Amino acid sequence: MKARLKTSRTLPFFDALSEVADVNLFKVQVLDAAGTEVGVFSTSQVTGAPNLYLSAGVTPLTLGQHQIYYKYNDIVILHDTMEVGAEPISDFPIGTSVDIVLDDSIMGVPGQNITAHLYNSAGTTLSSTSFAQYTGSQAITTFAVSNNDQLTFQVLPDENTVGAQTITFLCSPAEVEGAVGSYGAGGQNDTATYQIDGAAARTLDLNGVTGDQASYIAALNAQLKGAYAADAGGGTTEIVTDSQGSGSSIVLSNLGGTFQANTGFSAGTYGSVPASNNVGNSDAVTFSELKLLIETTVLDSTQGDRVLVTLEAITNKLVLTAVSGTAGDGSQIDLQSGTASLLTSLGLSSLGTQGAGVAAQGSDGVSVQAPYDSSVDGYAIQNVTFSSEQEVFVVWHNSGVQSHMTSYYVTQPTDEEVVSITVGSLSGPNGTPHIGTTVTVSTVDGVQVAQGDTDIAGDLRLEIPPGDYIFTLSKSGFAYTTNNFTQEVYNSSVIPADPNLYSVAGDTGVQAMHLITEVFEPTVTSAPAPASMCTLYATLFRMDGTPVRHATVHVGLVHRPQLFSGTAVFDTQRVYKTDSNGYVEFSLVQGIKVEISIAPLSLRRRIDVPSSAGPTNLLTLLSGADDPFDIITPNIAIAPKRTI
Repeated sequence: MKARLKTSRTLPFFDALSEVADVNLFKVQVLDAAGTEVGVFSTSQVTGAPNLYLSAGVTPLTLGQHQIYYKYNDIVILHDTMEVGAEPISDFPIGTSVDIVLDDSIMGVPGQNITAHLYNSAGTTLSSTSFAQYTGSQAITTFAVSNNDQLTFQVLPDENTVGAQTITFLCSPAEVEGAVGSYGAGGQNDTATYQIDGAAARTLDLNGVTGDQASYIAALNAQLKGAYAADAGGGTTEIVTDSQGSGSSIVLSNLGGTFQANTGFSAGTYGSVPASNNVGNSDAVTFSELKLLIETTVLDSTQGDRVLVTLEAITNKLVLTAVSGTAGDGSQIDLQSGTASLLTSLGLSSLGTQGAGVAAQGSDGVSVQAPYDSSVDGYAIQNVTFSSEQEVFVVWHNSGVQSHMTSYYVTQPTDEEVVSITVGSLSGPNGTPHIGTTVTVSTVDGVQVAQGDTDIAGDLRLEIPPGDYIFTLSKSGFAYTTNNFTQEVYNSSVIPADPNLYSVAGDTGVQAMHLITEVFEPTVTSAPAPASMCTLYATLFRMDGTPVRHATVHVGLVHRPQLFSGTAVFDTQRVYKTDSNGYVEFSLVQGIKVEISIAPLSLRRRIDVPSSAGPTNLLTLLSGADDPFDIITPNIAIAPKRTI
């Protein structure tokens, strides 16, 4: 236990063995480092935590290790020590979000329902009533889904007995099915123009195709990019996009010769069926789409939305908050099931056990949920911020039973000041905060002393020694009309009445600073001309003529990073995959030597990328290259000679 010289300290005792029957018989004796008695102090039982006893304030007057004897009816039931220092190191920084962790070796194996009760030196709870909330484990931007991927939520208390509700992601490809085609021999003018998902127009040429449906399907698949052709049954052929979602589309135009008669296709624009889609692009589902799906599915007719979906400021982690029922310990978010790949993409893989248990729980003003965190091997009270110097006593409950207590001492070094910085503009209804702005504090000589990022309100707290500093703002892609603010951090112990000091919830030692500036996205020069590139392509088929789909093509730079045609090439490895038609296309810097490996074909060759724009058939280059096979010489141990 830590204490500061000449500063009052509360001594906690957790009665795990129920040894205290009468609080009037329970005392705490303190001896200083020389063995001299500092005093004998009475204790009080904390309301709401009957196993926790807190002493009256103890003020140490000498440095060193003090001995603490907890006595019941003059019999010592616990001996502890207290380290008294001039400047004890704080257990947690002031003004910074932290996690309070209880090691699982203390509370047992993962998977238990652990809650924590936080109290200050007066025995008053530090928690506040809230709804259940859970924050995902990773940032999300866009993410991929497959058709019928699901998440099943249950929000408690379920006052209207709605039960669990399932969000299902629906995404279908665009497709066009022709009439029954004649499939005659393809002629010279049998061409058409097609576009997939609004990409550049390409040409289909069926000249010379043998007069049967299978030949037409093969010819279409050899030319289609981003889509494929298939037998739709009954003599009809269909074209289907690789993409899935409401944004998928096929445009057919400029049908010439006997193209329409032979294939059965008609000119027009064809999309995905709207009723079968609730996302625009299955490969890049947006947060807005996710929010809309959850908030319009997890609801009831009486209370409306049951879950609020937001992104955490700066980190972009997914935040799920219950908004129905009653706030407190009964407020729970239970993620009952979900598609494994989707849970991973959303950072929800740690939301409790699949198909069971509470995933996130609220607070009744006394307790907060402490979910298990495998990264720290313990149960964590997440995102706790201490704004001032204080004593904190945490009582841990296992399934509602008081089981353990930990104490923490949050101190403010006397040689540093707590500075609250607000960054924003004067424009807007009440000013506009600059969110996610990095504030760097440096001396006038350019030595950096502190740095941090503003939150969603444009606020940031830093601990800075008194002195004159330059405050610099930075954020990728933005510029500020005013920057490099010169500010003085005052010594509050010398100038306690300085007008920059303000009080919020008793924080009389916090200095407030406002850095006012407008922000804009600067105009930059156009990007430099790209390097001289060569486009390479290949189409892979099996012996039976079916395309080799999703084949992995590895491209590795043989040389060390160097200049090629005046271009510095630093990359070393690239991976590409064939599409539904077995087609792959990519561009490389002209003149470099690369090693190409195609896994399904067990093919490995080294080639020099041609000094032309292409497109160049990759298989033509590979056929004339050497296989850089590796010769491995076995190291065979020689048996020792023996004599009979």
